[in-house]
Amino acid sequence: MKDLHFLALDGGGTGCRAMLCAADGRELGRAMGGGANLTSDFKAAHDNIHKAIGDVYQAAGLPQSAMSAGVAVLGVAGADIGNAAARLQAGLGFAKSLVVSDRDTTIAGVLGQGDGTLAQIGTGSFFVHRHAGVTRHAGGWGLVLGDECSGAWLGRELLRATLRAYDGVDAGSPLAETVMKDFDGDTSQLVLFARDASAADFASYAPRLFSANDTGDELASVILRHAVSDLERTLTALEAASFPPLYLCGGVGERYAELLDDTFRARITKPEGDGLDGALSMAMALHAN
Repeated sequence: MKDLHFLALDGGGTGCRAMLCAADGRELGRAMGGGANLTSDFKAAHDNIHKAIGDVYQAAGLPQSAMSAGVAVLGVAGADIGNAAARLQAGLGFAKSLVVSDRDTTIAGVLGQGDGTLAQIGTGSFFVHRHAGVTRHAGGWGLVLGDECSGAWLGRELLRATLRAYDGVDAGSPLAETVMKDFDGDTSQLVLFARDASAADFASYAPRLFSANDTGDELASVILRHAVSDLERTLTALEAASFPPLYLCGGVGERYAELLDDTFRARITKPEGDGLDGALSMAMALHAN
């Protein structure tokens, strides 16, 4: 195919990343865009993805019309729900393209064909375990029904705990006081924020939770102990007495490394790739087939 090139895209609730590579795998350009969760907000995800695609062609010094010679794989949160993938793919102009869940591209980038346990924990979360050719999955159900341990889950739990402290049901803390100041001490403002908040909005509170835990804030400690317990229970259930390398990925996942029990920490391994690498390898395979 003349002027063949590959586009890889990794999209999640907080943002998306795009990479363009030449036929030989040489990187031509990268771009970043806004949140891309097809289930939470299809239109916003669609627009942010298309902007990131346009930006990466610009970064590579190629006209967007060159898409007609490109092979693309887009790993996007929510693509495995309903007809979201088909709807997004219908508007793409590549020679060949495939829209899959970001779970698929992350597995391809982190695990490849090998064994291991992947805990992908960013704005949302999902868990994968592969041993002796058998792959098991857990989580990835979105914030309403799951996404345990994720940034969005942590942020939501922090706001809930702040209200419980305000009501005098649970003990307060300096963190709870600073959260209330965000809303001028007005619980109505907090409730209205939560009503309209996206997963990314909730997740914006996760860094403050970890920072407060580092200073000994008790409320932060309680929330993170609960999260760590959920994480360890999920890993234990998935692995069923097999103990392969453990990959803690995502901006939030990496923060759990120092909080896990020693039996888990001893197996933590730095991944050689990520969701963007996985999308690229899948794009090359799509072209070969």
